[in-house]
Amino acid sequence: MTKPENNKIVDLASKQKGPRRQIEPRFEKLLQSCRQITMNHTAEMLTNLFNNIDDAFFAAADQAETNSIQTIFFDAMRELRMQRASIERAFHQHLAQHFENHLYGPQNQNSNGFEDITADQLNLVQQEEFEQTVLLTSISSRAVAKNNEALYSLSQRFALLLKAERLPIEKIPFAPVSIAECFAKAISVIALNKRIKKALFELFELYVMSELATVYEALNDRLIEADILPNIRYSKVKSTITSRGQSSSQPQNQPTAKQATTESTPLTTKVSAPTSPQTTADSEPGYSESTADPSQKAATLFNAIHDLLADYRDIFSGTSHPVDGLSTPQLATGSAVNRPFRSIHQFNADVDNNTPDYSTTDVVDALNTLQNHAQRPLTEPFPKEQVVNELKEELVATLSQGHEHAQPIASNDADIIDLVGMLFDFILDEQTLPDKAKVILSHLHTPYLKLALMDKALFTLHTHPARRLLNTMAQAAIDWVENNEDSHGVIDKIQFTVRTILNEFNTDIEFFELLFQEFDQFIKQLERQAEIIERRTVEAEKGHDRLQAAKEEAKQVIQQAIASFKFKVPQPIHHFLFSLWHEVLVFHYLRKDDKHSEWQKAQDLAHELLWSISPKLTPGDKNLLRQSQPHLINELRQFILALGGHQESYIKEAMRPLVSCQRAALNAIEEEVIHSPPSTATKSAQEKEEDITKHEEAKTSSAAVAPQDTSDDISDPEAVEAIEQSLSLKEKLSKIDYGTWFSFKVQDDWIRLKLSWYSNTTFHYMFVDSSGHKTMVKTLSELVEDFQSNKADFYTLPAKTPLMDRALEKIHSFLKRLSRPKKSKE
Repeated sequence: MTKPENNKIVDLASKQKGPRRQIEPRFEKLLQSCRQITMNHTAEMLTNLFNNIDDAFFAAADQAETNSIQTIFFDAMRELRMQRASIERAFHQHLAQHFENHLYGPQNQNSNGFEDITADQLNLVQQEEFEQTVLLTSISSRAVAKNNEALYSLSQRFALLLKAERLPIEKIPFAPVSIAECFAKAISVIALNKRIKKALFELFELYVMSELATVYEALNDRLIEADILPNIRYSKVKSTITSRGQSSSQPQNQPTAKQATTESTPLTTKVSAPTSPQTTADSEPGYSESTADPSQKAATLFNAIHDLLADYRDIFSGTSHPVDGLSTPQLATGSAVNRPFRSIHQFNADVDNNTPDYSTTDVVDALNTLQNHAQRPLTEPFPKEQVVNELKEELVATLSQGHEHAQPIASNDADIIDLVGMLFDFILDEQTLPDKAKVILSHLHTPYLKLALMDKALFTLHTHPARRLLNTMAQAAIDWVENNEDSHGVIDKIQFTVRTILNEFNTDIEFFELLFQEFDQFIKQLERQAEIIERRTVEAEKGHDRLQAAKEEAKQVIQQAIASFKFKVPQPIHHFLFSLWHEVLVFHYLRKDDKHSEWQKAQDLAHELLWSISPKLTPGDKNLLRQSQPHLINELRQFILALGGHQESYIKEAMRPLVSCQRAALNAIEEEVIHSPPSTATKSAQEKEEDITKHEEAKTSSAAVAPQDTSDDISDPEAVEAIEQSLSLKEKLSKIDYGTWFSFKVQDDWIRLKLSWYSNTTFHYMFVDSSGHKTMVKTLSELVEDFQSNKADFYTLPAKTPLMDRALEKIHSFLKRLSRPKKSKE
């Protein structure tokens, strides 16, 4: 079973040359100690893995479906015991090499998953290697999700050691993807059955990958001991509030609001935008939906919202109760949740008018304090949504601490607070967003409000990194999360990103750009994986479909040859034709070229074989058979050998009955010849042809006449309409394009699937999920039946208008509707 290392294994790391990285001498010894820690821990884990292989494989062998599969497990156990030492040695050699490559950055620089695999490379990768790559990616992703916090800390610490501005998790030494790849390379020296290899990777995940937490904890402890960023913590920050709401224990990554707002644009300054030709003196101030330029449209829309908010300050002020008629179901269509809109003025109604306004600095400082209170470990889930009105109440309470009397919030700041509040109310009420995503995204309210107070380009610039990040996360949740099931890790990634913002965002807008690039790369990788998997799924289905066609064609060739044979076919010959020679015909049908030479020759040999066993009653026929028989047997033998997989002894045994029948043909006596019933063979072929003709005529007749006849024969108009709808639906479905989305009811849930392929052989429709995996196969009749019983329907993907664009449009419409009652009162 031993074989040379498989060069077709697809590295989960791309290879790319670059300069050697220079490590400071004072860090060399520390890094080597990290290497030794990892090698020691993984050695113990690998030992535990091999100690448990026999028990696991014995259990699998006991449950094996056949004796041959049971034998495969027993053979694998024996081979793995023999090769254990070499596998362990190869694993640690590869792991040490990965460490060198990651640390000093020579030839190998890792990137995750399928991102760098080109189409040409994929053509060289066999299905088994492709499936292994997908399996390793899944194993690595689960390990990353389980150890996210520890890996994040390692990425920060190794970035410092390696003088890297930012070090993605997959590029740190001993990342899960590197360890998984090293194991794949180590076992590639053994030829293992696909099923054995999958079982081995499952055991590797159980005994190694799921135990990596101890490795990463030990590495972090060693680096902390060496005073490498010892204070990275994600526990809740306990702070003491001083005057004006500023935290006395404010971390270094949260600068004061004075620093934050020094460089920001004054909020009283409107964003300039050229006047639209459609805007007249009588139109709504400053905004027209027909504005062509997106940048101009965004700026004009923000100015219009700003003006409308300013117009209604007197409505919001002077009362602490929700304003009649204002509730956020007006923002998101179809929401059943009633979220009464309350302006920040209503939470701050009892103010001393003789006191000065809170400055923008004061508000940002208060938001910093609230953000500090929200800090948690990166992997800790959010228990519930952050309610907009509750945040406003907490903000006012934090602002008022240290003051005898409540002070008013500056009008322009209050408008931004209300606008951001409406944005997050829209998010919470957006029907297309999964509930899990709503809960997580709602916790961006605090940092995004702080950002909006410092930089209102968030509302006017489509390319603003924070805006792009929010839009991309929302769209990813819509596209990849179905029925709140996070099978692709999108929800975990969104949570990780939001937690990172809460824990680290200060005033640096570039921070959002880095997070956007990382998240966008994650989604592109998912899309690439889905594209590859779907292409492979379709290719596999096409191959299966062609195989079925080949089997059917081969069967018909044999049946026609037997039908044209005038004598009774002996049982051994019948068995040979429908077993071994059927395989030969299928093989050459699949390989046939334009000339069809081998395919045609295989058909001719079937006829020659039947001729050779027919009774030879004349001297001429006897001589001809004696001359051609050795050549014929050799030809049959060569064609069977070309199949591969059949031993020479098996082929000799299969040919023996043929030779016996040929000898019987030479010794045949006319009186003993048994003819096939003259009409049976001919009639069967004739009847078959007639049946096919009749069937086709019936189909044509039914399709052409059915709509006309049913109206005459069936008196029930509803029945007539149902038949016509069924025929119309069949015609529509038969012409449907690949890539069309459907929704199917499975038990109590609706799932969305894409039509990926249609078979012209079996007339089956194959549907894949968003990740490209085959999920459902249905015939045309089954599809029609599902449509008629309301278990299937066409699915229209939601328009991919960015979330913030939709939200601001809705907010503008919402505020415009308020102007009507106001004008009527005037």
